[in-house]
Amino acid sequence: MIDPTKTDGSECPVNEETREWLDECFVWFIKTFGLEKIENIKVLAPSPLDFPVKYDGQNKSAIDTMRIVANQMEINPDDILLDIYTEGQTELDSGGVFENRIFLQNVEGEKYSGGLYFGKQEDNKYHIALEKEKLNDPIAIVATLAHELAHVKLLGEKRIEENNEDLTDLLTIIFGLGIFNANVSFQTKSGFGSWGWSKSGYLSQMEWGYSLALFAHIRGEENPSWIQFLSPNIKSDFEKSIGFIHNNPIKSINSIIEKKGMGSLESKVNQMLFKTFIYKCKEGVLSIEQEYQYPNVGEKVSLNNLPAPTGTYKTGWFSKINVIDGRVA
Repeated sequence: MIDPTKTDGSECPVNEETREWLDECFVWFIKTFGLEKIENIKVLAPSPLDFPVKYDGQNKSAIDTMRIVANQMEINPDDILLDIYTEGQTELDSGGVFENRIFLQNVEGEKYSGGLYFGKQEDNKYHIALEKEKLNDPIAIVATLAHELAHVKLLGEKRIEENNEDLTDLLTIIFGLGIFNANVSFQTKSGFGSWGWSKSGYLSQMEWGYSLALFAHIRGEENPSWIQFLSPNIKSDFEKSIGFIHNNPIKSINSIIEKKGMGSLESKVNQMLFKTFIYKCKEGVLSIEQEYQYPNVGEKVSLNNLPAPTGTYKTGWFSKINVIDGRVA
């Protein structure tokens, strides 16, 4: 059991810049997918109850897992075509609707330690691929498929314009699959007279620990039952992060979620409507008088208190605002 009042909350496992970025991502998740969904999503665990699949190294185990993961992420499994490939080969043995071997171009920057995302193809299905070696590791199957299907939620459903692998990794947490992706991020392996480790994914174990703590905190869970399934390293960083969030409310996402007399974050977001929104960029500070919580075409944009010149302004790790003649384009 974790008692956050008895943990050393003076130090966060991640540095300040990373912590702020992770907080920003979770605020974006709340605005994009809704607080209610995050609060109520079922967290899946590595258990036959959640994954009643026969893991025997065969392709069918991956297909059955894909359908469970897709349903969990609110994607129609019939809209997904899963291919199995061998590392180092550029062709895929599609099976399915294709009788020949095919070559596809995966999304730029995407290489998830055994998985690939190709986007929607001419058959109107999203194509993803799993490296054959992963068939012998059920945890890796789930983690890899969760990451590739997260691309569908972000790129495929057009929630972002440019691929962002870190954000894609984080999204698996919001859909209750973070245990798997966190656990494969750093694994130690030992044998007779040998020791080693392996890394998978794009986030560090410290980033996973803090992100899972944010997820639990948003859900009002300080002692969630699912932490029993976390690897020791991830669990340790999770516990440190829970302590930090509890003991540093002003420096954490806690300061914008729920305060006495202010209600939930969702209601607070609604209170922000019809106000001046401030965005930091390398050129300075953008100010937009917005009717809603996101910029709309035609709204006036100021840069450092002057009409913003035409251009594209990067306002976050995965967001930008286009401006033409001082207005949102």
